[in-house]
Amino acid sequence: MSKEIKVIIENEHDLYERVQEYKQMFPETYTTPEQIREGLKRRANEPKGLVFGISVSSEWKEKCYGIEVEQVTPETTTFRYLGIWKV
Repeated sequence: MSKEIKVIIENEHDLYERVQEYKQMFPETYTTPEQIREGLKRRANEPKGLVFGISVSSEWKEKCYGIEVEQVTPETTTFRYLGIWKV
């Protein structure tokens, strides 16, 4: 059985402030903090330095939260929120 890797978001407060903004604009379809965390858990084995995006809303695909893999250890993966990107 594989051990679950702990996910840390270095500047989590900044990310979740933006999530609240998109929640106001898209209350039915915004990407929730739980969905973001689950997406990061799925990417916990990605290499350090990898940069990717997570959509801000299912109805607004051209904007995403920019994320970078900061540090990877056998127990923990640390991500950094980089800002909102237009795709």
